Amino acid sequence: MKKILLLLALLSLLPAQAGNIDVLSVGTDQNCDYSTIQQAIDAANSDYVVVTTQKIYREHLKVDSKQIALIGGFSNCQAAENLILGETKTTISGDLDDDGAGDGTVLTLTGSGNVEIMGFKITEGHHNTQAGGVEIRKSADDVSIKNSLILANWANSGGGLAVRQSPNVEVRLGNDLFIINNTGNLAGGGVYCDDTSYIYTQSHVDNAGISNNSTNLSGGGVYLTNGCHMVFQAGRIDHGFLDFRGIAGNQAKINGGGVVVNNGAKMYLTPPAGQTVNVSDNVADSDNNGTGNGGGVFVSGIDSVFEATNSYMALNSAIKGGAAYVEAEGRFNWYSSAQGCVNKDRCAYIKENYAELQGGGIFVTGNNSEVELVRAAMEFNRADFGTAVYVDESAVFRMDYSLISRNGNNGADSFSDFGVIQAHNDAWLNIKHATIADNFAETAVFVTDITPFSINLYNSIVYDASSGLVADISQQQADDFFAFCIMFHEDSGLYGNDVMVQNPQFKNPQTRDYSIDGLESLAVDECFELSAYDKDYLGANTGWDDPNVVASGGGFDMGAFESYDGDVIFKHGLED
Repeated sequence: MKKILLLLALLSLLPAQAGNIDVLSVGTDQNCDYSTIQQAIDAANSDYVVVTTQKIYREHLKVDSKQIALIGGFSNCQAAENLILGETKTTISGDLDDDGAGDGTVLTLTGSGNVEIMGFKITEGHHNTQAGGVEIRKSADDVSIKNSLILANWANSGGGLAVRQSPNVEVRLGNDLFIINNTGNLAGGGVYCDDTSYIYTQSHVDNAGISNNSTNLSGGGVYLTNGCHMVFQAGRIDHGFLDFRGIAGNQAKINGGGVVVNNGAKMYLTPPAGQTVNVSDNVADSDNNGTGNGGGVFVSGIDSVFEATNSYMALNSAIKGGAAYVEAEGRFNWYSSAQGCVNKDRCAYIKENYAELQGGGIFVTGNNSEVELVRAAMEFNRADFGTAVYVDESAVFRMDYSLISRNGNNGADSFSDFGVIQAHNDAWLNIKHATIADNFAETAVFVTDITPFSINLYNSIVYDASSGLVADISQQQADDFFAFCIMFHEDSGLYGNDVMVQNPQFKNPQTRDYSIDGLESLAVDECFELSAYDKDYLGANTGWDDPNVVASGGGFDMGAFESYDGDVIFKHGLED
């Protein structure tokens, strides 16, 4: 045992102390204090327990009401006692007899006392009623886990990490923490959280992931329920087979390939400026039996919320809701701040998601279930019905200053692609300042049936001849389709009196630039203020009244983009 000064660079939860602290070393050489980790834990009191990489530690560790730091990754005990980290993580296995089958939870944390964990590979745990990897249960204080790998553990719920019966406890997920290849038989292959606990990555964390986990039921990557809150801030913009950042490559046989948010739980994706969070390559219905919804995210229950800013969902798949499925009064909010984006042109991006039946991008159903998109883009999504969006059973869909383009492929490749947006059974859609263009759906942009619906379009452009009609509605349904200050590619006579049929003069649709040419387009200044948001798709101020344009409106342009082409100062600088 050695006394050293507390190193704040390593720790964030343990309090600074006036004097020295004890370092209890674990390993196999003569300089080590203990040969097992549990021995050192039992002896510790606000101390470091430092563990070498000299062997695989086959233990079921228990920390009860201890305030300690568990640090692995030291080549020998002399290095450990001097806190000289090596390049290899210390392995703790829950397979005590090394027979290939785990025998219990690798690490269980209970009681009071902050605990820090770093430098470990936690693996081969197996438990029916606790997590396989790390179980935080009936804990009163906070836990920090970083620079660790939680790998190949099994449990009925929370294969990798579980937080239970620990109200108001904070679990901090730090840099270089990866929760990979774990199985939750019933829920939460990677992470399971019950009760009003908080799991979050801090703002400086950019290298962390919950990836390639699985479940036989729901929540392949993450399952949050009963008021649990989770904030996740790490991810990537590109795709890589061995890149495990973000929430990626998880699978569920039923719902929520990536994430389930249930029963009042909440999840927020909030990347730091210049970064993004990805929910990508996740699969619901992984056994292909036709019963899995919400490839990326599944949201269900009163006060359940999934909210993302400056993030992207890509290559997720399901039966319904390729990217997201929302039901039973759940909420899904997808926003761009238009600041600090990795790709400002596609800052909040839902792309290349697939649903075998309905809602290639988003499916929302049920009274008081809501989806809101603000400054978002949806492209290249596919489904049989509603290539981008499907709204059903009195659900609400809102969209402001957003872009929907290039969804569908005219029925090729085993998808029917009927409609870009479908609305049924008292669905309510409120769309303001949208640009819907160059999709490749069958029949029409908006598709309905004989059931009631309400579609309200304001200050928008729908220029989408490649999808057929603007709306597949009958004369009897005309009152359910309301259009105000709109530019369409066609007018069947059923869309109301405030419709203009014109080419909007997009700047470069071939490169998917759907901003309007303000010197040529009749969409400039035609509308009055109706949106609650004062920034357009790219973050420019809205409502600039071009003095060179004579229009009947109130200075607001149609579509998702506000044009400043007529503003000489804005375009060329004050020197002009």
